[in-house]
Amino acid sequence: MKQPAGGSVERSEGKPRFVRLAERTLPRRVRFLLEGLQERTAYFEGALGQLFDEVEQRLFKQADCARSNDQQRRLMEAIREIKRGKADIVPRFLIHLESSLAQIDQADADAAAPGTRRDRLPAKLELVDSRDLEISLATQDIANKAEIRHTSALYMLGHRLGVIAGRPAFESDRMPLGPLALAKALQHALSDLDLDQQDRIQVFHDFDNLVMAAIGQFYETCNRYLAEQGVLPNLQFQTQRSSPQKHAAGADAEAGSADAPAEEKAGMARAPQTPATAGNAAPLG
Repeated sequence: MKQPAGGSVERSEGKPRFVRLAERTLPRRVRFLLEGLQERTAYFEGALGQLFDEVEQRLFKQADCARSNDQQRRLMEAIREIKRGKADIVPRFLIHLESSLAQIDQADADAAAPGTRRDRLPAKLELVDSRDLEISLATQDIANKAEIRHTSALYMLGHRLGVIAGRPAFESDRMPLGPLALAKALQHALSDLDLDQQDRIQVFHDFDNLVMAAIGQFYETCNRYLAEQGVLPNLQFQTQRSSPQKHAAGADAEAGSADAPAEEKAGMARAPQTPATAGNAAPLG
């Protein structure tokens, strides 16, 4: 079998590096909101459990209908490998999401600059391992489909997370908990499984069909939680708009708690609002 393609997470001496929320020194209000979002990622425990039950059933059916002994052997090995590593998949997925939340205020400098957007594929494709490129294309395909399906929910969540981070609204491909972040979390969750590349890519397709097709429920839960906590509670989706950064040039909305010290209200405690929400958001400070 082929070795798993490397993940996209930051690495130190060959090992993934993650940041836990408990490790960060954050304003009380910001920590409370991020921990609330982290609690809601428990949604993926059930979703991923169902996904890999379906993956195993699919592999069994394919093995029964295999056209050759080699194909059947490969499929049975994939089933055994998934059973072996299944218990670690959800924890690895969730720690990836937690790390992205914990570093919500540490986006690259160009992410906050108006009019900028990260290139979604490496500039020099000839230097990219073909397996890594296949994974990159699979994750991007998942993200693109979700952006189309859930434009409104992602727009609102991007603005609310921007308030928490004290920066302009997140575009979906930069957003913690966004579709691309979820696809990369899956990439990390699978990275220790010794799967053939064909089977690995098929799991991404299963994830798209079974988990991402219903992800609107998760985004609705996150948006409702933040609105209930006073983070842009009256935010409305604008069907015709320019980039989220341009819409984040209005009045300020605070993300610090009412009783937080002045120094805790600095930095992440303030972020621009959109014209659609100016005057409607309950101050968090």
